[in-house]
Amino acid sequence: MGEAARRRSCGDVLSVKLGVYIPRTEEPALERKVAEWSQGRAVIWNAGIGSAASFVPTLSRLLYERTNDLHGPYDLITRVSLTPAQVAGGGSSRAPHRLAFEVLMEMARSQNISLPDDILQLNEDERYFGYDAISDDLLLKAFGPYYAQTLDLPLWHEANFDSVLYDMFSPVQDRITRALQRMDMFSPVLERIIRALQGKKHLLVIENLDAPMSLDALVLLGGRLPSQFNNRWIISTTSKYVFDKSRLLDAHGFQHFEEHRALPFDDAREEDWAALIKEALHDAAVSIHDKLQHQQGERDQEFWLHVAHHCLCYGILYHPLQGRQATSNACSVTSDELVRCWVAEDLLSSSTLPTCLYYATGRKQSNDYRSAYEAGKVVIEALQKYSLLPAYSVFVPTPTSSTGSLTATPSASNSQDEVTGVSKLAEGVPQLEQDELVDRHESGQLKWVSFMNDDGRHVSWNWRPPSVPYYYAPRTTIWNMSTLILRGRSNISDFPFDEVLDSQLIVLDLSYTTINFLPRGISQLLYLHLLSLRGCSQLETLSPPPSTSEQQTPPPLAILENLEVLDMNGVPLLEITQQDSKNKRNLHYLDLSEDMFNAMQSLHTLRLINNKLLMSLPMSISEAKGLKELHISNCVSLKLDQSLWQLLPFVDDLYIQTWEPLEDIKIHGHPNLKTFTLSGPLVKCLSLRECSRLESVNFSDDLTALEQVDLSGTAIEEIPHNLPNARKLKMLLLLNVPSFKRFPWHQLERFPKVFFLDQCAGDDNQFSKMFAQKKTCADDSQHNEGTTNIAQMNLIDNMMFHSFNADAVNNLVKNGQFLLSFNIRINPRSVTGKEPRNNYVELCTRAHMHSTYSDVQYSETDSIMPMMKLQPRQRHVELSAKNQYPHGLKHLLSVTNSMLVTDDAFVRCLTELNYGLMSLEECQLQRCHQMTVVFIMRSVPSDDSEDSEALPYLQILQASCLKNLLTFIKPSRTYSRLITLKVLKHIHIEHCPRMKKMFPCSLSLPALETLVILFCSNLKQIFYRDGKYDVAPSPLPGIVKIYLQELPQLQRIHDDVMFQFEAPKWEKLFVRGCPSFHHLPLLKKEYRKSKVQVSGERDWWGKLKWSLPEQSDCYLHVPPPEFAWRKKYIIRSYLR
Repeated sequence: MGEAARRRSCGDVLSVKLGVYIPRTEEPALERKVAEWSQGRAVIWNAGIGSAASFVPTLSRLLYERTNDLHGPYDLITRVSLTPAQVAGGGSSRAPHRLAFEVLMEMARSQNISLPDDILQLNEDERYFGYDAISDDLLLKAFGPYYAQTLDLPLWHEANFDSVLYDMFSPVQDRITRALQRMDMFSPVLERIIRALQGKKHLLVIENLDAPMSLDALVLLGGRLPSQFNNRWIISTTSKYVFDKSRLLDAHGFQHFEEHRALPFDDAREEDWAALIKEALHDAAVSIHDKLQHQQGERDQEFWLHVAHHCLCYGILYHPLQGRQATSNACSVTSDELVRCWVAEDLLSSSTLPTCLYYATGRKQSNDYRSAYEAGKVVIEALQKYSLLPAYSVFVPTPTSSTGSLTATPSASNSQDEVTGVSKLAEGVPQLEQDELVDRHESGQLKWVSFMNDDGRHVSWNWRPPSVPYYYAPRTTIWNMSTLILRGRSNISDFPFDEVLDSQLIVLDLSYTTINFLPRGISQLLYLHLLSLRGCSQLETLSPPPSTSEQQTPPPLAILENLEVLDMNGVPLLEITQQDSKNKRNLHYLDLSEDMFNAMQSLHTLRLINNKLLMSLPMSISEAKGLKELHISNCVSLKLDQSLWQLLPFVDDLYIQTWEPLEDIKIHGHPNLKTFTLSGPLVKCLSLRECSRLESVNFSDDLTALEQVDLSGTAIEEIPHNLPNARKLKMLLLLNVPSFKRFPWHQLERFPKVFFLDQCAGDDNQFSKMFAQKKTCADDSQHNEGTTNIAQMNLIDNMMFHSFNADAVNNLVKNGQFLLSFNIRINPRSVTGKEPRNNYVELCTRAHMHSTYSDVQYSETDSIMPMMKLQPRQRHVELSAKNQYPHGLKHLLSVTNSMLVTDDAFVRCLTELNYGLMSLEECQLQRCHQMTVVFIMRSVPSDDSEDSEALPYLQILQASCLKNLLTFIKPSRTYSRLITLKVLKHIHIEHCPRMKKMFPCSLSLPALETLVILFCSNLKQIFYRDGKYDVAPSPLPGIVKIYLQELPQLQRIHDDVMFQFEAPKWEKLFVRGCPSFHHLPLLKKEYRKSKVQVSGERDWWGKLKWSLPEQSDCYLHVPPPEFAWRKKYIIRSYLR
């Protein structure tokens, strides 16, 4: 491609598309700016508009399209959109690796390169169970050792690869070139991708970069640096801070990013804004359609485009006008309120504009309200995602100490610096004075009217905002006012209600005003569907002032039979009569203090907020069978006991904000409760035991007094991270929770003193046992953190520990000293009806029944040294991996003191799970049928003082029935120096029929006192020699006793029969059933003080061969009792 072609203008591209010449001065709005943004840069950064990085997703799409138009076509386009969880998963150090992996997967998909099933399965597990963290195992499988070595990942030696040294100070491209010459350094997938990219033009698009990160990994992934011509990158960040930090991160000499910058958008024209809002509306419509196509599949993108446009224009009514700010956070609208206004105006059910025919055709059916409301939540989420609406605050009512009024706590800043579509539209909205309201209303010129915070404006369909394309503007017609918003108006007494309130009004918002009674004309609002009285702290009655007429009129609320939403949050009413609640069959949302519930069959949401006089709920509430959502806040006289929950059997979602007298909340056995939300700084105890349908719990950060939580017998899948992080939490019970799947270990900074998690327990005895233990451990008389900490887990698989990363180890164990004691049992046998993924366990069991060695089967009484029972240490793990490989245990095992592995069908080597096992003191292995070697160990160079040895605290090691074990310890290929297990005192091995050799001659066991080897029918030598490795000069200096039984092929202890052992403490040697064992080890006499007592059969002793004449002086034969040395077995066959 020539230089001229590469520099063709945006107008040239459009001319080709349209078939007509487009002069540069007539290029469409926004096209030129986007084209200039993408010219001449290898890395194009997109940090959005303004300090809040607005319109990033839309600009990213436009940049991609224009770059492809101007500089394409591209042979390969890779688009990756990150989620916040992917960026945050595993911490900032892991974010670049997750990004690289997502790019790898997308590249593989675009090139039709299949990823191995084990990589896909491990990635799927880590996405969910590990909260999008990425492990060393997955990186190694996906990328290969070169990636790990270049980025200094701590898995080079653990992977047992040969060391290949590279010059880390040479130019990057030179290092990549040398690596490409050795493709064995890459994984098969990465190798195929690199070969596929060679000579091709590539465009990489990364969206939603939410945290600063180095982009080094992306260079290593593709094997080449970004360039303008054949490897262009477009990177969109969620803030300018992320952009500034990311482009300067340069850990390995990639100095190709800092020269690029994100261009400003300060000089955008009005036409540019109009085009950008139009594009953002299009993106929002696509997003809405994608999410709702299954529920409302008959509605296309064009339908949702019109819906999004109408909802955006409606948002102008609640947006502060240019140069103005809301008088208080409490007056700011919430997302929930805005959505309910959309539903009331029927903006979510029709793509046509509301007309007078709307009233003639009647309202939507009652059961459609929830559907429209749920769709509205999707719409507002999309409009906020694409910067068309701001992130509205979440209203959390909090009474003040003096007045009892409510304040609002925003969940997101509604800053005036944030550039949004609605803020640009509000700049040109027609303003409206109260004096002209009546005339314009009577002439049919007004549709939606707002005097929010005394700023009058109207959105009516004969007005077209300057930033809205012409074809979006509806035609001029005569309208009736359907929305009137007086929210936060300071002088409400002089408002002409009598002249503007008529039957066509649908939405009336009087929230946060000083009214003390309802307007007289409200009884005329026959089509009113939403009435908001939120925060009207002076409203004491719902009746209008007394009329001079003698005719009695019913209360106004009794007439509003079409009312769907009644918001009385924070209204201190003394009484709501039964007549007020009459004819409320359409009511879906009620936010008030007290209520009569007869005939409210459609009531879905009830809010009881800040009612200090409410002592109980009427019995009629049980008749509201449609009631699904209940909010209770600061009802200081309301008693929350079991009798209250019995009145509310149909409630699915429960939200409670506690108050001073309320310290304990107990809801036991609720039949339908699915979601529970709790906030408040005073509650101490929460029990939701046996709420069997409870799936989700949410806790605010202000639960500073919470001490005990019991979620036993529920259906929850996870808990929020702020629950175990609660400052005063002492006890957390999760018993009989079979649906529980993951735990936020990576986000914890502290841990409760008592923690029980049991996915299997279900009987009362188990509950009683756990509570008894809890009571003992949480005794206030015990103040020591270490002694009171108890964590016990009984799990059906190991997936829960994918999130137990290095941060969890440091925060909870090493530095935090919270999780000092745990007992974890992982046993998949508790899963009823689940077929194991590996049937090898069952096959081995059957083969054992028909073994050729049935003549050497034994009972425990036949053994000369029975295996010791494992005594769990302070941090204990029991593992049985029948159904899947136990991924994710690496960091947990790094702090485990004792470990029992039984009935395992996947692990081939124990150091696969964790190379160092730096805290392990005792280990027992039983029936691990795939294990071929127990430890693969590397020696530590003597001059490498910073490199720690593996298994530094291991004292007891026992193994039994490892059917495929070939050797016990195998040296790593990385080094060939000596290996040492410094504190290992006891080794017991039995029934490993395929094992031919045990320890390399380079191994030294200086502390070993007891060595027991039983029933290993193919063992030939204990210490074997390999020419590549050194020989330890003193392998058993501390040995005291050796037990050898039924080892028919054992010939010698050391491969070199002339090797002299230094064993001054050796006292006894027990030998039974070892007919080929003819050479006892040579001992250095200078260290001997007494003879070694040898207990063995007379026939065996008589056939011994002495390497030196004086060797026999070191041993004393002690014949066993008559019954012990008499022949018991005739060995007919041996395993070959």
